[in-house]
Amino acid sequence: MHRIEMLEKFIMVPLFLTGMCVSFFGVIMRYIFNSPVHWVEEIFSLTLVWAIFIGFSTALKNNNHIALDLVYAVLPKKAQRVLDFIGYLLGIAFSIFFLYYGTLMVIEAFKIGGVSLDARIPLWITSLIMPLTGLLLLLAYIEKIIMFFKNKGQGEEQNDGILAG
Repeated sequence: MHRIEMLEKFIMVPLFLTGMCVSFFGVIMRYIFNSPVHWVEEIFSLTLVWAIFIGFSTALKNNNHIALDLVYAVLPKKAQRVLDFIGYLLGIAFSIFFLYYGTLMVIEAFKIGGVSLDARIPLWITSLIMPLTGLLLLLAYIEKIIMFFKNKGQGEEQNDGILAG
């Protein structure tokens, strides 16, 4: 899992930086040279969406997702463990849904053979982020479940050091 997380960062950071550079280029071309480049918005959107979607699993592994702890924090530890486990199972179901239907979406886009309007990128390539995100999230949730049982369900506090390291 450490290698996968490193690969995620290796892909995510350049995508984000590329998106920022393309955006900066677009602003310069539009407002300084008065010559807007139409493919800039498409590339910017694509790179940022890909970087953000890849970051979902990294955020999950590092417990950086938004959480509402108001009720959770006052529950007994056993109830918290049950909710954690249910959350992991729901996360796995969501990930499988994302992976399955994302794969169908990529296959359909490949069959149709469409391309984006300005940058002319094949739509199946832009759609690949859906099953990829589903797979990365699935692996992250499986890791969470393994750590849950490895730590005998002692709660998320016990997992933070293991999952982040």
